[in-house]
Amino acid sequence: EKKVEIPEWVVDNQIREIVHEAFGGDMNKLEEELQRTKTPMSEYRATILEDITARGMRQQIVDRNVTPSPSAMRKEFETNRDKYRTEDKVSVRVILLKPGSAEAGLPGIETRWAQIGEELAAGKTFADMAVQYSADSHAKDGGLWKDVKPEAAFRPEIAEIIAKLKVGEVSRMTVLDGWGFVVKKESESVAHDMTFAEAYHLIERNLRMQASAKAYDEWLERLRNEAFVKVMPPPEE
Repeated sequence: EKKVEIPEWVVDNQIREIVHEAFGGDMNKLEEELQRTKTPMSEYRATILEDITARGMRQQIVDRNVTPSPSAMRKEFETNRDKYRTEDKVSVRVILLKPGSAEAGLPGIETRWAQIGEELAAGKTFADMAVQYSADSHAKDGGLWKDVKPEAAFRPEIAEIIAKLKVGEVSRMTVLDGWGFVVKKESESVAHDMTFAEAYHLIERNLRMQASAKAYDEWLERLRNEAFVKVMPPPEE
């Protein structure tokens, strides 16, 4: 009704984003998929345009008009206090040493841990050692696992070690299935009830989601009441 026209470059940008996320940035793969499904590029672009239009309509009709009132936010906080409580979390750095292999010329984990100990004593940081020696997936970040629940992120044996460490302490090496684990506790936060100020953005997000869902359902119902849909038989092969 507002006669909003969406420029072609917006569709182009959306297609580039899809190609990047779904096809590894290879436009040829998208074209191969369209050929496989017998979908002309013009039809595909029209589908993308419809999707952008629908999202724009939702933003204008639903999301822009959802603003939780201060009284609603206060009521949500007071009646759902269990939703606004932090969890026990820790930040740790991990060095994971891969089992030694004579064929690969990799020294045993004890030898490597002794070398790491010497370098730590000489002033290098635990993060530096994680980058250099660790086979952990977080090695490039200095072995940092930030704000995690140990029992959810690690094996029980490692979670138990983390629980006993004080902030700043480094564990001894623990060997599990031939792999060497060394952990340093960086920080620790204890679960507590959030204040209204601490929970403000979370409360606002929750109320926005609830109100948006309700407004979206009402919008779709209006569209259904105003729409005429005719189901056409598929074309014969």
